[in-house]
Amino acid sequence: MDMMDNNSGRRGLCMLRKCVLGALGLLLGFALSYSLYMNNYFHPLKYGARLPVDPPNAEVTQTDLKIKITPQTEITQKIKYTKCGEEEVTKITAGEKLVGLTFQQMQQLYPGWTIETFDARDVVLKLVVDDYCKTHSEHMFLGVHNDHVAIFAGKPGPGALLKEETNILLQSVQPQDRLELEKGIVVKDRSELLQTLEGLQEHR
Repeated sequence: MDMMDNNSGRRGLCMLRKCVLGALGLLLGFALSYSLYMNNYFHPLKYGARLPVDPPNAEVTQTDLKIKITPQTEITQKIKYTKCGEEEVTKITAGEKLVGLTFQQMQQLYPGWTIETFDARDVVLKLVVDDYCKTHSEHMFLGVHNDHVAIFAGKPGPGALLKEETNILLQSVQPQDRLELEKGIVVKDRSELLQTLEGLQEHR
């Protein structure tokens, strides 16, 4: 009787193991089939899609250290004056002192300048100066602004800069002086400027 019970128990355990293994096999098979199906259905190349490609490494442009100034190189010097906005441009052919110089040597020779272009044909240098240009710093005249006598920097014309508006009304000066003021009365220095202003006030 005991032997029959033992045999029955063993058969029951075997059946249980087979059921468990069968269930696990079904689950694994289903998971594998689903994975293959999804991979095939949503594969990026299935409908002609392109996989992302890493961009090629960008080439860094650097000044060729072997480039040197030749006797035919044109040197352009640009000076920008911030107070008047003027820019002076000078172009020359490289002299003996510059021939053979490299980019680094030009930087040492022109401290404070920016080298905008450097090749065998052209070299462009730029300097920013916080001041007036030569024309606006060395020349001035009396003119008219808002119906008042005014002091301008530079020469009479479109490029003149207003420096100061005086309290002398244009209508208070003599007709001949008005005509001169409208053209621009050039003065060579501060002393002559003050004398001219005094004369305009005396003739009122």
